[in-house]
Amino acid sequence: MNNLKLTIDLLPKGAWGNNFSKTLKKKDWDTLRQACYARANFKCAVCNRETPKLDAHEIWDFDIKNKS
Repeated sequence: MNNLKLTIDLLPKGAWGNNFSKTLKKKDWDTLRQACYARANFKCAVCNRETPKLDAHEIWDFDIKNKS
């Protein structure tokens, strides 16, 4: 089980439904996600398969103690 690439991350309720694709202007989101795809060589980070249907997923860091 230590080799899992997909994990479940708990998010504070205030973060539910929030993501960069909703926050950024479409042009800025497209630029950011295309840069991420290029950095990953247009391959899935989980299965390493090359596919034209990639999704960009965000990794969020929270400091629960300081609520930030």
